[in-house]
Amino acid sequence: MSIDKGNTNEDVIYYDSIHGVVYPSFSGQDGQGNEVHILYEVISTPTVIVIQPNRLIDVKQIWLPTLTNIIDSVTNVGGIIQPCLTNIQLSPEEEILTIGPNPVKDYAYLYLNLKEEKELVINIYNLTGQKIMEFSPAYNNSGNYSLKADFTNEPGGFYFVQVIEKGQVITTKKLVLLK
Repeated sequence: MSIDKGNTNEDVIYYDSIHGVVYPSFSGQDGQGNEVHILYEVISTPTVIVIQPNRLIDVKQIWLPTLTNIIDSVTNVGGIIQPCLTNIQLSPEEEILTIGPNPVKDYAYLYLNLKEEKELVINIYNLTGQKIMEFSPAYNNSGNYSLKADFTNEPGGFYFVQVIEKGQVITTKKLVLLK
């Protein structure tokens, strides 16, 4: 993902459109990017960095942020590029999770579309990877379900919603909180 410093969502969308950026991007002002820059001591922007799962930085800047440069940077520090293990392309009507509205102001509704029985956990994370919400495991029959996520006490920015089954992440969606 790319994390901006000091700009708005609109600025980041414009930058991404010029440079053909297709990975998730987060603005400094609206997307908590300023806090991430401080936390990880990132000095220059715009930049793409490589962060390990243990939150240590391996590469402080990837420039130009092309797919080739990103793949090279990840593999040069020992990362392994993985293909999609399931190799299944879901059409929008088959998606297990949709979020509405998105962007949200105070409450987000998480809509689940289950084709078969599943035991699911749903976690919501902020941009720094901190889990801010968890919907306990629930065994659901096939059908449609909705959950209400309360963001009234959370700062504006970008969040990730993960659906987990048997310890495996099924899908991750980006949620934008406007304040």
